[in-house]
Amino acid sequence: MERQELIVQLETIMPTINRWVELADLKVKNHKRVSELERAIGKEKPTVGNIIQKVWLSFLCCFFLGGILLLPIEWLTSIKITFSFYLVYTIILTVILTVVLVAKSKKDLAVMQNNLPRVKAEYEEVERQFAREVTANLPQIYAVIPQNYAYPYAIKQIYSYLKNCRADNLKEAINLFEQEQQQKEQKAKMDALGNQLTQVQKTQDELEQRVAGAEFQASQAFIMSMHNREND
Repeated sequence: MERQELIVQLETIMPTINRWVELADLKVKNHKRVSELERAIGKEKPTVGNIIQKVWLSFLCCFFLGGILLLPIEWLTSIKITFSFYLVYTIILTVILTVVLVAKSKKDLAVMQNNLPRVKAEYEEVERQFAREVTANLPQIYAVIPQNYAYPYAIKQIYSYLKNCRADNLKEAINLFEQEQQQKEQKAKMDALGNQLTQVQKTQDELEQRVAGAEFQASQAFIMSMHNREND
């Protein structure tokens, strides 16, 4: 197949490819929303563990910050705040704050539970759109590009090679794609190796500095001991 004919065929499937990218990104975002919402609902459910966590958090806040409310009493009156009084006072504040947090948690939980079906429905709608607009058109894409390379990134790269005259046919474009992918993988491996070597060098330098510091301290200690012996 000639280069120009192949370019024309790729341009006919390019709207599907662009939609593929758009819907795939949307699927990822919606799936993330569903997962985050489900995790948040799990955290807000009134389980024993969640209630204990709220009680403990309330107690810490009231114990360390509740005393601020009592300062004016000591300043303006001659009343001395004892530890037992402060402990009872903290427990009362803890109960009040825990009730408030539990009530807020129930309200937030109700809102999230109401939103979850809508968010799931949006995710499922995107999946249906993907099936209608992308999956149904895969045979048309496979008729132009081999299945191993029939995904957006590879197709866009192959199209750019042909469009920019870097390849004259599909075989050359695929070979060029494979070559550049191998170069990217090699560069990524070299970068990772370089980072490892840098970290090893940094660790070695830190170790040498510690050894040098220890040797300096040892020599100083030896000099001081010799000086003390001479004085004795």
